[in-house]
Amino acid sequence: MNGEISGSKYKSLIINNICNSKWNTEIMPSLAMMFRDMSFEKEDHTLVITVLCTRLQDIPLEELPPFVHQALRLCNNQDSKYLLEALRRYFTLRFSQVNSDDTDTFETIDTISTKEIQDIESTVLYHVYQAAQLNHQHIRDYIRYSKNISSNPEAVLEPFMLSVLLTVASVCEDQIFEILHTVINKWNENDNRRKNSMWLRKLTPESCDIMTVMVNIIDASERDRHLVLKGLVDLAFGLMATECKSKTGAHPLWKIGIKVLQRIMRKHHETVATVLQTLIDKIIASGLSISQYTDCLAYMCRKLPILVLEQKDFVTSLLDQISSVPGEVSIFIISAIFPLINTSANIREQTILTLRMILYRKGTFNRQMAISGLSELLKNLKKCSLSGPMLNSSQCITSSSISTSFVSTQVTLERGSQAMGPNVVYNRCLSYDLLGILRKCFTHEYEVRLYLYNSLYDVVSRNIEIGEYILEMLLPHFRLYFEDDENILLPIKLELCVQGEQAVLQEPLAELIFVLQKIYIKAALLKSPLVDELAVILESLCRRMPRVDTEHLNLDDNLDLNSVKSREKLQNVLTMIKIYEALISFRIGAWSVNCTDAAQSVRNLFKGYMNLIEFTKHVPKVKKGPGKNKKQNDPNNSTMKKGGRSSNIKLPPSILDLSVVCKSLTLFYLRPVPWASANQVAVLAEYHDFYHYILRTLLQILQSVKHLTEYNLRRHKDQNMKVYCEIGKLLYDHVILDLKKVLDADEQGSILALECFKELCYLICTTFATELQRFLDNIVPNEQNRSDNLNIPLAIIISTVRTSFRTFFGEKEGYEENSKKILCTLLDIIRQLTQEINFYETHDDKIFESMIELAQLNGIDPQASLIIFQILLWIEERDEEYGELLIDITFSLCEVVGNIDKTEIPENNKFKIAHEDTALQLYNLLNSSVKEKLKNASWLLVRLKAEQNIACLSGADMETHQEKLRTQERSLCRQLSHIIQILYTLANVAIKPGASTDFMFKNLQHLYNMLSNLTKYFYAKSNKQNAAFQSVKFIQVIQSAGKPLKTAFYNLITHTEENQKARPKADSHVQRNKILKETKIIPSVIYEIEQFCKEVLLLDKKTGIPLKTYIKHSITRDFRIKNTQLSEALEKMDISLLYTQNSRHHNASTSNADLNDVSVESSSTESTPLKRPKISDT
Repeated sequence: MNGEISGSKYKSLIINNICNSKWNTEIMPSLAMMFRDMSFEKEDHTLVITVLCTRLQDIPLEELPPFVHQALRLCNNQDSKYLLEALRRYFTLRFSQVNSDDTDTFETIDTISTKEIQDIESTVLYHVYQAAQLNHQHIRDYIRYSKNISSNPEAVLEPFMLSVLLTVASVCEDQIFEILHTVINKWNENDNRRKNSMWLRKLTPESCDIMTVMVNIIDASERDRHLVLKGLVDLAFGLMATECKSKTGAHPLWKIGIKVLQRIMRKHHETVATVLQTLIDKIIASGLSISQYTDCLAYMCRKLPILVLEQKDFVTSLLDQISSVPGEVSIFIISAIFPLINTSANIREQTILTLRMILYRKGTFNRQMAISGLSELLKNLKKCSLSGPMLNSSQCITSSSISTSFVSTQVTLERGSQAMGPNVVYNRCLSYDLLGILRKCFTHEYEVRLYLYNSLYDVVSRNIEIGEYILEMLLPHFRLYFEDDENILLPIKLELCVQGEQAVLQEPLAELIFVLQKIYIKAALLKSPLVDELAVILESLCRRMPRVDTEHLNLDDNLDLNSVKSREKLQNVLTMIKIYEALISFRIGAWSVNCTDAAQSVRNLFKGYMNLIEFTKHVPKVKKGPGKNKKQNDPNNSTMKKGGRSSNIKLPPSILDLSVVCKSLTLFYLRPVPWASANQVAVLAEYHDFYHYILRTLLQILQSVKHLTEYNLRRHKDQNMKVYCEIGKLLYDHVILDLKKVLDADEQGSILALECFKELCYLICTTFATELQRFLDNIVPNEQNRSDNLNIPLAIIISTVRTSFRTFFGEKEGYEENSKKILCTLLDIIRQLTQEINFYETHDDKIFESMIELAQLNGIDPQASLIIFQILLWIEERDEEYGELLIDITFSLCEVVGNIDKTEIPENNKFKIAHEDTALQLYNLLNSSVKEKLKNASWLLVRLKAEQNIACLSGADMETHQEKLRTQERSLCRQLSHIIQILYTLANVAIKPGASTDFMFKNLQHLYNMLSNLTKYFYAKSNKQNAAFQSVKFIQVIQSAGKPLKTAFYNLITHTEENQKARPKADSHVQRNKILKETKIIPSVIYEIEQFCKEVLLLDKKTGIPLKTYIKHSITRDFRIKNTQLSEALEKMDISLLYTQNSRHHNASTSNADLNDVSVESSSTESTPLKRPKISDT
């Protein structure tokens, strides 16, 4: 009957009427309980939840918990995401209202406080936790929802949403922490992408401050939220476990994890024991990657020492297990607990005993770690405690006779017999005991002793009053190698330094002299007979060493390095070279205004140094014996052969340090020199060989820093950052600002100085990035730089370097041999500094316009032009939404190498620096820029999908959300049209086939794969009544990719095949590899094109809009390639057959240029075939 309706339909009508009625908020918990007892169709259930969540915004705060309790049960199996999103909006609104009420007046006396809201929120979280425990499906649905929106981190990193996930983490721990780790990682990626792309900055909101969110959660967790707190601790450790491949800086997620733990421990002292135990477990189990954990431990020991000392057993346990930690990183542990060592005598004694045991174990890294730890103890002995007469070593019982159950006897007795507080005798004896332990290093290997000497100087530099004790230890050891007899010309007993048939160095004597002279300079004012004795020795060395000649070393031009005796002589030469450097360092370091012969002494020492350097250049190389087999002569052997040893001997790294280099540079740059008389300065000021030597040494130091271990890198930065700033200031003021003058005076030295400034900028910008502000402030005068904004000093320095570039370019004819190097070095400096500009903070076209002017110069070097293009492309990506630079450069490239379709190229006078010599590199650079644009577009598409999945209730919020999505979709389509235009132009460049065209094919593959995904995205959103893609100009994207770009791709294939046929014949291995590669790259692009066309046709069918007219129709041909059989066949194939097959393939391609009716099938059915469609245009 027409008036009858089904029961389910009738129930739906009733539910609809109830939902459309106006309710009093007081009955909402009852309504939710009533609905909970009913069975619903999915649509009815969603309607009820939607209406309840919409009305939830009006519910009073005190009525919220009972409603949430009932609503969570109503959402048992579905639609919980709507409820939680509504709760998020509810609490966000309430907190914002409270925060806006800054005054406490009579009008606001009834306003709800933050504490009340937090209490209600805690109750709601408790109900969520109970619901999750009762029904795991309930939380699994929400986990699935969170995973679907994880590419939009801001939606998950809301305080309430994050608290919900942390609260229920104990129910589904692995899944939730995996989601949160992914979300925070994407937040970091989003932040980086926004900074590096103007287009994305315009489209996406600024990233939330994640630490602000974390702090809010931690501060609110004082109110019965122990589950949230526990979840945060676990999350922090999960973030700190992120793999980091760089040693130059901590991973961003590490920093977040460490800050979270620090905040938790400051606010909640009861968590210290748990965090400490977990930290120790992580340190022991994490191998080489422990610095993030030890940094956190160091914070605890420095800021919360009393709380850590309450858990002293944990620290003792860590020391007991330290031997299981790799030696190169275990020093981080000692550094971390050092504040406790100064506080607790028990931990100090345990540490010394542990380090002493490690020092006697095998392993260079372990012994070096022990030396570092003991040196740190010596550095921090209270200076006031070491004053007074020095004890003789016999007055203190050294640790060499100590039982393993005691660290020291004398020290223990002194500590026990004295009152607490600074104890002079105790600290003196402790220093003797520590030095007694270190004295055992004289019996260890070369590397350990070298590390000991450098560490002892670090001790003196921090604690000058202990210098006398160290000299008492080192001088007797040095005297074993020193010749006291002034009548003997050679002052060093070199024969004691080298032992064994392999002539292995046993003693780093030059480094010992270098350290002794540095200690002397530091402790020269101390009244001590040891200091006086050391001064006599150093003066004797400086007086006698310049008179040493090769004859005194028993050297001749026919040195045969195959004999042991000759190898010993060579080691002696290398040792002498470094001794000269140590003495030069002494003369410069000790140079003062009162010195009358320091400059001449430096010249004499440097002359002796250069004599030995010249000798090493003429030493013949080691003769090699006959080959062990005939494999090297096999013409079919494709194994890479290593080149023979160079005829010149490899010199050891210079032992000069940065302080000596910096002081030497002031000698050449400053007038007057504050620490030297004018007469003495004149002796060296024009000595270009010595100036070049100092600059080469500086360059060597700058390039070697990246090879330091993580601990040594940190120590190097702390010790030398001030010197780096001074050197940078000297080079900038006296080379960069006055380049023409210094080039005319000393061309080679000026080039070396430019190289040094370039390497210094690179080091500061990459390895020591946190010190960039300090470095720039030191270089740029204060009157020019009055802001903390990095962009201002960077712009000033870049402008200065660019001016020097223009000045030199105008007069480069006078420097024909070195003009290319000078121009490229200046541009490298500009490029490095440009990459540090924060384009997301400011918009300044001056740098870009000035680089455009350089790009219009005629006669610029090809390599220099490539750097200019790199700078321009870098700036445009970060400062322009839809720049035309890529297309303009591509047209310039077409003018140089030609285009495939032979059409007339419009005249382009914008760039005059494109060169045929660098065409391939420029082509790759353009493809690299396109690749980056494709990555950004793909990232936005993934984010769009996540935002589409956000649970949003109908109404004004839904409309706002949809409009935001349409704006992003429209911008994405515009960007894709721009990329397609670039690729169309780039595919038409007649470039030489090879790796460059492979790069192009991969970009095309990426593009069409993304277009397929975007088409699927619109397919899911569209229907017959609403074609979601029409208003965002997606049709133009289909039209551009479906016909013009597709045609350009096929033309590129034809161009590639024609050029391959014209190539000379290659050997069988090259031909085989080429065929295998081509069977993957080009068919992959064709496959993605076909998939894109397929998705467009499906969208056409679903919406009824004739999209198929915008693409070229294709006929799919199925061909199957079994990779294993193909490889085997190619291995067995005769080379003549390869050429025949290649020729036949080309003839077929030529006769059928549009790739019609090509079908290759494998008759094998033994394995699953790999399908790739071959298409033709009709």
